[in-house]
Amino acid sequence: MSKKKKILFAVVALIVVLFALIVGYTYSKYTDSKEVTGSAATASWSFNGAISNTASKTTTSISLAETISKDSIVQGKIAPGTSGSFQIIINAKGSEVDVDYDVLLKGAESKKPANLYFTCEDLVNAKDENHELIKYYSLADMLKVDNTTHKSNMSGTIDKDKNGTEKVITVNWEWPYESTKDGVSQEVLDAQDTEDSGITNYTFTLNIVGKQAR
Repeated sequence: MSKKKKILFAVVALIVVLFALIVGYTYSKYTDSKEVTGSAATASWSFNGAISNTASKTTTSISLAETISKDSIVQGKIAPGTSGSFQIIINAKGSEVDVDYDVLLKGAESKKPANLYFTCEDLVNAKDENHELIKYYSLADMLKVDNTTHKSNMSGTIDKDKNGTEKVITVNWEWPYESTKDGVSQEVLDAQDTEDSGITNYTFTLNIVGKQAR
């Protein structure tokens, strides 16, 4: 093979190699892919709930005897003339989406003094037609679920863009001395308080449910 033919062969071979490299790079560049997992593609959210004014800050079980206000006539146990409050804290800090929440009664309530009632301004149905706070004599009634909306009476949405991402719900309770109820005589109410006088505490458990808002 002559010198010229050898040089020509080498040039052609080099061109073929360069062409193959260029085509291969172009092909690989346009067919490369990256798999995105569901968790990476979904906005992050966070949620937790807690109760304040109780012995344990991390439980949803509430003992009313631990929440009695300092100006009540009796301390350390519930009795006619005592009152108090506790707070339900719903935290969605760090969430990139709005969070819906529901607070539900977990299990059946029992051993509650009949004349002890709860009020809360953060309920869906917090006030009556006269714009006065409704006195709920049953936790089951206060936290009932609406059959149409399927939301509890203590439900709402934490907007990630408005007023922070923590919701504090204050629930007040009172066992008044010489209770009053429409249509019920003082004698009957006093007799009921006497019957319930052996109840010195009332403990119940709430279930705080959070989910990503639609």
